[in-house]
Amino acid sequence: MKLLTKTTLNFLSVTLFIFLFGILAFYFLLREQVDQNLNFELEKRKTSILNKLNTDDPINKIPPNPDERIVITPIDVSEDLPAVTYSDTLIFNEAQNRYVPFRTLGFLVTHNNQKLYVQIFKSMEESDLLIIRIFLILTVLVIVLIVSLLVMNRITLKQSWNIFYDTIRKIGKYDVNSHEQFALQESDIKEFNDLNAVIHSMTDRINSDYLNLK
Repeated sequence: MKLLTKTTLNFLSVTLFIFLFGILAFYFLLREQVDQNLNFELEKRKTSILNKLNTDDPINKIPPNPDERIVITPIDVSEDLPAVTYSDTLIFNEAQNRYVPFRTLGFLVTHNNQKLYVQIFKSMEESDLLIIRIFLILTVLVIVLIVSLLVMNRITLKQSWNIFYDTIRKIGKYDVNSHEQFALQESDIKEFNDLNAVIHSMTDRINSDYLNLK
């Protein structure tokens, strides 16, 4: 395997690892932020429902928003349920013939001496679609960035290593009997210039020893 190929593969491997880790971290952070926003909206809706119940209006007069469902269940006083719970669930939508994700807030309330368990279901469909769009856009941008960096890195390395390959080619064709001047290309890379200096020193010594032997 050529050093250029190995270097490119190493660069690609590290970049892909960082990309995958970054994408996963970004997804979970974005998911957490979206859940917090949904929880905040559910809390506001909870306050609205509690205010409505405190006016002694009938329970069935609490109108749901277009993207939510409200389920109020009378429960026995002896039932032990958490005061407040957040969860994710799937509800089958008969009109669309598929399951739709919902964020759920459940809480206890007492109305007219009746203990009630109220559940607010808020659709996560729009937020999930937004996350998918952001995720896809970010993925495309990162892929374009990786490809661009990979191409630029390969072009830069290839140009740099061309001088090295030229040096190898000239060493292979070097003939002590030849009267041609042994000249190597200069490079902006210190290591290659150091190598050329050592090779020049060796060829000068070889020429000197050859002339002395003659």
